[in-house]
Amino acid sequence: YQRRVRGRPIGLLCITNANGSSNLAGILPQYEKIKRRMDSTVIDSRCIIFSEESLMLPPDCIRPDIMVINYLGDVSSIHCEELTALIGEFTQALYSVVVRNTIEMGGEKYSPQLLYSPYERSRSGLDDGKLGRKRVQARHKKHLGDMFLIIGKPEKANESYEDAARNLLSIGDSLWAGAAIEGQCCSIARMIQLDEAESNNALGGGKRHSSQESLNSVSSEPEMKSTENIIRLFRGAINHMEKIKDAALIMLESTLKFTRLMIDLDCKKEACAILNAEIFYCYDDLTPVEKLQFFCTIALLYENMGMHRKYSYFLRRAALESIHERMLSRAYTISSSLLCNVIERYGVVPGTQNAKGWPQLQKLVLDDLISTSDKLANSDSVVRYGMCLLQNFYSHLEHDDQLRILNLIFKNNTRLGQEMIEAPNVPACKKIIIKPLGKSLEPRVNKSTNSIFIFNPNAKKQGEGQVNWVCDEFGEVLVKLENPLLHTLQLFDIRCIVEGGSAECYPGTITIYPKQTVDMVLTIKPKEPGKLKLVGMKLQLCGVPSHFSVTSSQTISVSKAMPLLVLKSDIPNTLSLYEGEETELSFRIANNSSRDLWCRINIELQPRTLR
Repeated sequence: YQRRVRGRPIGLLCITNANGSSNLAGILPQYEKIKRRMDSTVIDSRCIIFSEESLMLPPDCIRPDIMVINYLGDVSSIHCEELTALIGEFTQALYSVVVRNTIEMGGEKYSPQLLYSPYERSRSGLDDGKLGRKRVQARHKKHLGDMFLIIGKPEKANESYEDAARNLLSIGDSLWAGAAIEGQCCSIARMIQLDEAESNNALGGGKRHSSQESLNSVSSEPEMKSTENIIRLFRGAINHMEKIKDAALIMLESTLKFTRLMIDLDCKKEACAILNAEIFYCYDDLTPVEKLQFFCTIALLYENMGMHRKYSYFLRRAALESIHERMLSRAYTISSSLLCNVIERYGVVPGTQNAKGWPQLQKLVLDDLISTSDKLANSDSVVRYGMCLLQNFYSHLEHDDQLRILNLIFKNNTRLGQEMIEAPNVPACKKIIIKPLGKSLEPRVNKSTNSIFIFNPNAKKQGEGQVNWVCDEFGEVLVKLENPLLHTLQLFDIRCIVEGGSAECYPGTITIYPKQTVDMVLTIKPKEPGKLKLVGMKLQLCGVPSHFSVTSSQTISVSKAMPLLVLKSDIPNTLSLYEGEETELSFRIANNSSRDLWCRINIELQPRTLR
């Protein structure tokens, strides 16, 4: 929370988190250091410390401006009423001091001192003579307008600004005259907002309080409270500031603040025109940190106007500007954070397919994010965004780019054994066919008795077109895979993903050359009867656990394990024996099923009747 007077903070609110007493010992000196740095302008300050533990402040730190709020591992457990009351008390304290100072400054006995901007390197001679005394009074009048605006008196603020601008222009103080006119724009905008609020109250049945008396003391022109007048005044303020050589940064700040003002007044067309026409005139004079702040501010302004594409563009510019030799200690962290905010605005969501948008631009953003994550040694992000780039934009990558991304994924494949990544396009699954069991293994039903006989040749299949498997028997799935890349793929631990029942899926390994389509057979062994649904495949691509879903799931009917006897004999088709002659016949019975069987075999020989 900041209120500003001449660009300087008058209130300091520090919010932090402490993990223990040792961390608390480092926070308090840092808070005191910030206070000393702003001691010349800060009126009041607060330090709010959140902690999961019960912290005890040192005796010398038990003061009203230092507060500790405890929460038990969950931010939702914090009492919002308590926090709101603390910040409200702090704001009220600031407001009371500002009101008191405003009253003192407006008194006849108040003796103002010369105010100066950071670009006026020396004050010598500025307050000498009659012209200097007039400069002191005019700048003081502008400062008084700032105070009136802060305490919610836009009519008096506008009067002070108008008087200050007139006097400053008469002595050629262009920079402060432009600042006074800028303040006048803000005060008029605030009066417009108050009038709209009163109009809404009147339409809602409330009594409308006229402010015509105060307006007559400010200006008798009816068009004074209009956006056209605000824009006209702002143009004049910029023209006055342009006369000062070193005031480019002040002009830039004024332009950004004025754009924010136009957005608040719902004049988005005018705000967009200002950003398009007058925003880059001093870009080259900014430091790397100022350029980063510059692009972030423009991005937020465009977002407030609902222009999400321009918001994404300028946020990406900010991410690229953050990588500078003067910011190397935190450059890649800032860049990664900004790019993560941009990427979803470009229509790219890792873990999904068919990203909509401009592929070339999406590819560049993902490539920037991968490079930044690699510099930060953030293996998780490299793998996540590398797989996203490879899966969705492989057709827009050259051979060298594909190879570079594959190598980066392989080098950072720390996600092995963790959550799988969606891989719908690399490799591409062209076809999945569930193969039926062998004829001797298929379950058959006797239609007359509804009893099971495996070897009944007259029985029909149960459900034409449905695949039937048997428990504890190996079933096969034929998969057709295609490699769309310009680089050879080695796929490991390829398995089927099934739902609905217990089954053991056996892994496979394959190498697919560039632009090649291959057939692969995977094995599944059902463990219990019921329905099995084949929903997808999982594999390891560059060492990263991945998976893809089938377009339409296929169902397999699994029956109980049944007996399977195979009978072999050396009995010829025709056997001739004389009366009293003996011969030996051998039979071989094999149990080819997975269960123990008990059976009784009866052999009957019937004589052939001659006719």
